[in-house]
Amino acid sequence: MPPNVLSVWRKCQALPFGLGSRAISAAIRFHAPYSASISPHIMDLEMGKCTAKIKEKRALQNPFQSVHALAIANLGELASGMALMTHMQERDLRGIVVDLRTDYFRKARGTITAECSVSAEEVDLAMANNGRAIVEAHLHDDKGESVAKFSATWQLGQAPGSSGGSSH
Repeated sequence: MPPNVLSVWRKCQALPFGLGSRAISAAIRFHAPYSASISPHIMDLEMGKCTAKIKEKRALQNPFQSVHALAIANLGELASGMALMTHMQERDLRGIVVDLRTDYFRKARGTITAECSVSAEEVDLAMANNGRAIVEAHLHDDKGESVAKFSATWQLGQAPGSSGGSSH
Protein backbone atom coordinates (compact mmCIF):
# COMPACT_ATOMS: atom_id res chain seq x y z
CA MET A 1 0.00 0.00 0.00
CA PRO A 2 1.35 3.49 -0.81
CA PRO A 3 2.39 5.78 2.02
CA ASN A 4 -0.40 7.75 3.64
CA VAL A 5 -0.42 10.93 1.58
CA LEU A 6 -1.85 13.08 4.37
CA SER A 7 0.83 11.92 6.85
CA VAL A 8 3.56 12.63 4.30
CA TRP A 9 2.05 16.08 3.61
CA ARG A 10 2.01 16.94 7.33
CA LYS A 11 5.63 15.85 7.77
CA CYS A 12 6.71 17.85 4.74
CA GLN A 13 5.03 20.98 6.06
CA ALA A 14 7.64 21.09 8.84
CA LEU A 15 10.30 21.89 6.23
CA PRO A 16 11.31 25.57 6.07
CA PHE A 17 10.88 28.06 3.20
CA GLY A 18 7.93 26.31 1.58
CA LEU A 19 10.08 23.29 0.79
CA GLY A 20 7.40 20.93 2.10
CA SER A 21 4.91 21.86 -0.59
CA ARG A 22 7.62 21.59 -3.23
CA ALA A 23 8.74 18.19 -1.91
CA ILE A 24 5.26 16.66 -1.92
CA SER A 25 4.57 18.11 -5.37
CA ALA A 26 7.78 16.53 -6.67
CA ALA A 27 6.87 13.19 -5.08
CA ILE A 28 3.44 13.25 -6.70
CA ARG A 29 4.97 14.08 -10.08
CA PHE A 30 7.29 11.08 -9.64
CA HIS A 31 4.52 8.65 -8.63
CA ALA A 32 1.99 9.96 -11.18
CA PRO A 33 4.01 10.56 -14.37
CA TYR A 34 1.03 11.64 -16.46
CA SER A 35 0.13 14.31 -13.90
CA ALA A 36 3.76 15.42 -14.02
CA SER A 37 3.16 16.56 -17.61
CA ILE A 38 1.38 19.67 -16.30
CA SER A 39 3.95 20.46 -13.55
CA PRO A 40 1.36 20.70 -10.77
CA HIS A 41 2.03 22.29 -7.41
CA ILE A 42 0.07 21.11 -4.35
CA MET A 43 -0.78 24.19 -2.30
CA ASP A 44 -2.81 22.60 0.48
CA LEU A 45 -3.94 19.14 1.51
CA GLU A 46 -6.28 18.32 4.37
CA MET A 47 -8.67 15.48 5.09
CA GLY A 48 -11.00 15.52 2.08
CA LYS A 49 -9.57 18.73 0.62
CA CYS A 50 -6.92 19.57 -1.94
CA THR A 51 -5.80 22.76 -3.63
CA ALA A 52 -3.40 22.46 -6.55
CA LYS A 53 -2.24 24.85 -9.25
CA ILE A 54 -0.45 25.03 -12.55
CA LYS A 55 1.19 27.98 -14.23
CA GLU A 56 0.54 28.67 -17.88
CA LYS A 57 3.55 27.87 -19.99
CA ARG A 58 4.11 27.19 -23.66
CA ALA A 59 3.99 23.40 -23.22
CA LEU A 60 0.46 23.65 -21.77
CA GLN A 61 -0.97 26.02 -24.36
CA ASN A 62 -3.38 25.27 -27.16
CA PRO A 63 -3.16 27.09 -30.53
CA PHE A 64 -5.26 29.91 -29.04
CA GLN A 65 -2.62 30.93 -26.48
CA SER A 66 -4.57 29.69 -23.49
CA VAL A 67 -4.17 26.64 -21.24
CA HIS A 68 -5.16 23.47 -23.10
CA ALA A 69 -8.46 21.86 -22.08
CA LEU A 70 -6.81 18.57 -21.14
CA ALA A 71 -4.26 20.30 -18.92
CA ILE A 72 -7.20 21.79 -17.03
CA ALA A 73 -8.90 18.38 -16.80
CA ASN A 74 -5.61 16.80 -15.65
CA LEU A 75 -5.34 19.38 -12.83
CA GLY A 76 -8.96 18.76 -11.83
CA GLU A 77 -8.39 15.01 -11.75
CA LEU A 78 -5.27 15.43 -9.62
CA ALA A 79 -6.97 17.69 -7.05
CA SER A 80 -10.10 15.53 -6.84
CA GLY A 81 -8.07 12.33 -6.61
CA MET A 82 -5.84 13.69 -3.85
CA ALA A 83 -8.85 14.91 -1.84
CA LEU A 84 -10.59 11.55 -2.17
CA MET A 85 -7.38 9.61 -1.49
CA THR A 86 -7.18 11.06 2.03
CA HIS A 87 -10.51 9.35 2.81
CA MET A 88 -9.70 6.17 0.88
CA GLN A 89 -6.46 5.60 2.76
CA GLU A 90 -8.16 6.17 6.12
CA ARG A 91 -10.80 3.55 5.28
CA ASP A 92 -8.59 0.98 3.48
CA LEU A 93 -10.39 1.63 0.21
CA ARG A 94 -9.17 1.56 -3.32
CA GLY A 95 -10.74 3.29 -6.26
CA ILE A 96 -10.61 3.73 -9.99
CA VAL A 97 -12.00 6.52 -12.14
CA VAL A 98 -14.84 5.26 -14.35
CA ASP A 99 -16.08 8.57 -15.79
CA LEU A 100 -14.67 12.06 -16.30
CA ARG A 101 -16.41 15.29 -17.23
CA THR A 102 -15.14 18.83 -17.55
CA ASP A 103 -17.34 21.86 -18.18
CA TYR A 104 -15.36 24.81 -19.52
CA PHE A 105 -16.55 28.38 -18.96
CA ARG A 106 -13.83 30.61 -20.46
CA LYS A 107 -10.29 30.59 -21.77
CA ALA A 108 -7.83 29.72 -19.05
CA ARG A 109 -4.80 31.97 -18.80
CA GLY A 110 -2.13 32.55 -16.19
CA THR A 111 -2.11 30.49 -13.01
CA ILE A 112 -4.97 28.01 -12.76
CA THR A 113 -6.02 26.72 -9.34
CA ALA A 114 -8.14 23.63 -8.68
CA GLU A 115 -9.97 23.27 -5.39
CA CYS A 116 -11.71 20.11 -4.29
CA SER A 117 -13.57 19.18 -1.14
CA VAL A 118 -15.20 15.82 -0.45
CA SER A 119 -16.75 14.96 2.90
CA ALA A 120 -16.52 11.76 4.89
CA GLU A 121 -20.31 11.54 4.64
CA GLU A 122 -20.12 11.55 0.82
CA VAL A 123 -17.66 8.66 0.88
CA ASP A 124 -19.73 6.74 3.42
CA LEU A 125 -22.89 7.26 1.34
CA ALA A 126 -21.11 6.05 -1.79
CA MET A 127 -19.92 2.92 0.01
CA ALA A 128 -23.39 2.24 1.44
CA ASN A 129 -24.88 2.34 -2.05
CA ASN A 130 -23.06 1.10 -5.15
CA GLY A 131 -19.55 2.30 -4.31
CA ARG A 132 -19.74 5.17 -6.80
CA ALA A 133 -18.49 8.53 -5.60
CA ILE A 134 -18.75 11.67 -7.73
CA VAL A 135 -16.06 14.16 -6.81
CA GLU A 136 -15.91 17.70 -8.20
CA ALA A 137 -13.08 20.20 -8.48
CA HIS A 138 -13.62 23.86 -9.27
CA LEU A 139 -10.94 25.63 -11.29
CA HIS A 140 -10.29 29.35 -11.40
CA ASP A 141 -7.68 31.72 -12.76
CA ASP A 142 -5.49 34.14 -10.80
CA LYS A 143 -8.25 36.77 -11.02
CA GLY A 144 -10.60 34.38 -9.22
CA GLU A 145 -12.75 33.87 -12.32
CA SER A 146 -14.15 30.38 -12.78
CA VAL A 147 -12.68 28.64 -15.83
CA ALA A 148 -13.99 25.08 -15.43
CA LYS A 149 -15.73 22.51 -13.27
CA PHE A 150 -14.26 19.00 -13.29
CA SER A 151 -16.08 15.91 -12.10
CA ALA A 152 -14.83 12.35 -11.69
CA THR A 153 -16.91 9.31 -10.90
CA TRP A 154 -14.91 6.84 -8.84
CA GLN A 155 -15.75 3.19 -8.26
CA LEU A 156 -14.70 2.52 -4.67
CA GLY A 157 -14.19 -0.81 -2.95
CA GLN A 158 -12.34 -2.37 -0.06
CA ALA A 159 -8.64 -2.81 -0.63
CA PRO A 160 -7.48 -6.44 -0.82
CA GLY A 161 -6.59 -7.75 2.60
CA SER A 162 -8.43 -4.98 4.46
CA SER A 163 -10.80 -5.72 7.31
CA GLY A 164 -13.66 -3.98 5.51
CA GLY A 165 -14.35 -1.65 8.41
CA SER A 166 -14.03 2.08 8.69
CA SER A 167 -11.29 3.53 10.86
CA HIS A 168 -12.86 6.97 11.36
